[in-house]
Amino acid sequence: MGGKRFVPSALAVAVLVSPTLTTARAEAASGFGSTAFAAEDPDPAAVTALANSIRSAVKALPANATLQTIQATIANVVDQSGQPAAVKTAALDQVAADAGLAAAVKTALANVKASVSAGTGGTGGTGGTGNGTGNTNLGPGPSVGGGGTGTDYGTP
Repeated sequence: MGGKRFVPSALAVAVLVSPTLTTARAEAASGFGSTAFAAEDPDPAAVTALANSIRSAVKALPANATLQTIQATIANVVDQSGQPAAVKTAALDQVAADAGLAAAVKTALANVKASVSAGTGGTGGTGGTGNGTGNTNLGPGPSVGGGGTGTDYGTP
């Protein structure tokens, strides 16, 4: 019929045949993992500045600060920096390498790094209820009527 023939690429065939093909192997097979396409290294000055901001914020916390408080403080500093994920991750690694860190600080750093790496970092609203469904339920609001009716704040 003279139409175009579909010739699958080696990468597509490998993915179809072997569903356990890793991202690194897929990138290597496609050429995207080469140094020509690699992301630039984070700016060392930006990494050091952010790491110092994290250190200062943690040092300003009371000695009896909870893990949640430490983690929230670190997440806030990292989020508000406006830096790309590579800078944030490198700064968190730099602080984590400091000697004498309390266990709670190490845990908080690891948790924030995991959040940044997963792309879920930030201090804004999560859009979810915390139950993993992503559904937000703000609860019933007022039922406002018009033309001589009242407002019912108790009935959904």
